Amino acid sequence: MTAMTRPPGDPELVTPGNRSADAHSRRSILIWLGIVLALCLWTANRLGAFDLQRTVAAAGGLVQQPNTFSSIDNPFHAARAALLLDTLRNGEFLRWVANHQGGYPAEFYPLGVAWIEVAVWALLLGQVPILAAHTLTVILIFLLPVVGFWVLARTDGLTPGVAVLALAGQIAIPGGLGLTYWTSGGYTELVLWGLVTNVAGATFALIGFALLVRVALHGDHGSTRWAMLGAVAAITLSTYSNPRSLAGVVVGAAAIALGLVWMKRAQCRDALLRVAAVGGITALLCMPILLSLLRYEHLYIFLHYQSYATLRDYLTTSARTVSPPILVLAAFGAVVSLLDRRFPAARMTALALIGYALVTGFLSLNTGLIAQLETPRLMPFQRFLTLYLAAWAVWWLLDRLWSRVGGQGGGWRIDGMLGLIGGIMLVLANNLVPGFRGVDYTAIGASGAVMCFLVASATLMPNLEISLFFILNIRIKWLAMALILIDLFSIPDGNFGGMV
Repeated sequence: MTAMTRPPGDPELVTPGNRSADAHSRRSILIWLGIVLALCLWTANRLGAFDLQRTVAAAGGLVQQPNTFSSIDNPFHAARAALLLDTLRNGEFLRWVANHQGGYPAEFYPLGVAWIEVAVWALLLGQVPILAAHTLTVILIFLLPVVGFWVLARTDGLTPGVAVLALAGQIAIPGGLGLTYWTSGGYTELVLWGLVTNVAGATFALIGFALLVRVALHGDHGSTRWAMLGAVAAITLSTYSNPRSLAGVVVGAAAIALGLVWMKRAQCRDALLRVAAVGGITALLCMPILLSLLRYEHLYIFLHYQSYATLRDYLTTSARTVSPPILVLAAFGAVVSLLDRRFPAARMTALALIGYALVTGFLSLNTGLIAQLETPRLMPFQRFLTLYLAAWAVWWLLDRLWSRVGGQGGGWRIDGMLGLIGGIMLVLANNLVPGFRGVDYTAIGASGAVMCFLVASATLMPNLEISLFFILNIRIKWLAMALILIDLFSIPDGNFGGMV
């Protein structure tokens, strides 16, 4: 593998250093997009996205009822979305939920996620109950971290397989099972406990952080303005979902600034100005909720604020949230990214993770400083950063291994190994994650294998023409796309395993 040269005087210019060109081809990106789509559909199917209603026996006969998540806090959040929808139908604008769970005022637990649920309901033209829209929203939030993973990987010029591997970790590692603190950002917190707003805030904070990294490092790129708009939208959504997520945003922005200064780039000043512009616009958009937080701070009274008892307690929870091997991989990735100057996005992610852990530890030792933050609820953002750095570390190790072997075409082989590792994690998830383990599916016939060969042929020879019924000549890429769409629309009819 040959290293790309850098202009003298700019040793840390964002270029895809010692990487195969295969990982950057449009074909490779399309393949990985297809894998992400398939993985998301598989997960959504396992979580019930295509089984939104059930027929139940009632006094008057059989009736259709929404099939939604109903454990712990899920009913509360679904009811908030239903209340918001009812007020909008009546021409009103909901600002306050008087009978809020635990006595939290609406300013401290705003209606950001409820608005997302109503938006999902509207996008489906009101054809599903709002309770079903809650199910779809929870599944969407569970899978959305892949956007942040993808942006970080592509900012460093890496194969999207890094993002897919991180997503596989998000799906396969439920986090929080058997822990005193179940706020892990994974399946346990989001689906089982229903802490939707906490995970949503951290998810959008991750996406906002990733886009801010891209804004800082790719200032001369044509998509910078779109990245800035995306960062503003994501951080605003995170704030209105849960203001607690601002802790991750602030630490992430500081990590970006430190990373830029560390790089000593000539464009450092311009990059900092772009990041500051995003921060200023976002602050203006979030001012209503921020002013309410300051004005009504004295109303925030709860019986018991949760916090880590000791630093050892925090470290133990950090390990079990993502599993000890993943935490070790992430720690290794953080150290390597700080030393390897070719990957500034990974370095900024490592700085953000280190800074976030220090802030969490400091607040845990000083619980009276900002008790409302409840430090265990800060864990989801840390989980996402940890998963990405662990996936990055796996890629880095495979890349170094292949470089030592001296093989050619390492990009495709590394992609294949990343996919294999992600597949193994998903097999484990299918047998270990509670919500997946209880769902049965069939695999009838060889349709999945046939589609595999068809998609492979369409990828390698997209313009190859084949004859349909000896009448119509059609390019194989269009045939593959049509059959994939048919499979996707057939998911609710069963045999999902056969399609995969």
